[in-house]
Amino acid sequence: MTGWRPPEPLRTVAADGRTDIYGVLWRPSNFGPAKKYPAVEVIHTGPQGFSAPKQLWLNSQGQPLAEPGFVVMTVGGRGMAYRSKAFHDFAHKNPGATDGLEDHVAAWKRLAANYPHIDLSRAGAAGHSAGGT
Repeated sequence: MTGWRPPEPLRTVAADGRTDIYGVLWRPSNFGPAKKYPAVEVIHTGPQGFSAPKQLWLNSQGQPLAEPGFVVMTVGGRGMAYRSKAFHDFAHKNPGATDGLEDHVAAWKRLAANYPHIDLSRAGAAGHSAGGT
């Protein structure tokens, strides 16, 4: 694919202002920094899994969703697995908090503050399982 570039790994801060969260950002292959792009998040919640890949993840939904002209992110909010017990316990007996929406909103706001090409007035989500809700 002409113009393809690998997804950008992200490190930002959760809504609590102190917990590091990680993710990945994809841009379309014809990306131009002067344009504004709608934001789409690929989301999968659940305390049994994770959202942010630890290696190059070519079979994800990220790049195909970016190609029509979106900036796409996936981020692992508090409550997901494979982190510390305190991180995972964020969702203990509180399934609505699993991969808390507030962490995703905080990540998008921080990204948009650093990347003026992200247009948060046009935003959406794509997901399956609990991410589809």
